[in-house]
Amino acid sequence: MKIQFESQQIRIRISPTELASLEQHAKINESFAYLPLSVNLNVTPNQQAGRLQAGVLNLNLSAEDLIQLRSPSSQKSGIKLLANYGAEQLISVGLQLDLHGKN
Repeated sequence: MKIQFESQQIRIRISPTELASLEQHAKINESFAYLPLSVNLNVTPNQQAGRLQAGVLNLNLSAEDLIQLRSPSSQKSGIKLLANYGAEQLISVGLQLDLHGKN
């Protein structure tokens, strides 16, 4: 998993191996030792907003999201998710399949 932070947006790229794990309804958990942040990707039956709280980013993906990730239309295409943080505040999260990274 690779993560990039921008103003009001987080970009995450996952490997084909990580996508295969999600397709088997497994969770992906990644902690970044140099940041006070953990990322959890979960497959859920329907689209639900994620949550960023206490240094943990929980993102929920639907089966349709997995299909989109498996067949990107271009190198930088992916899906957009939203995560709640604070009182009624949302941050955009872009999730992409890393086509050039190592598994």
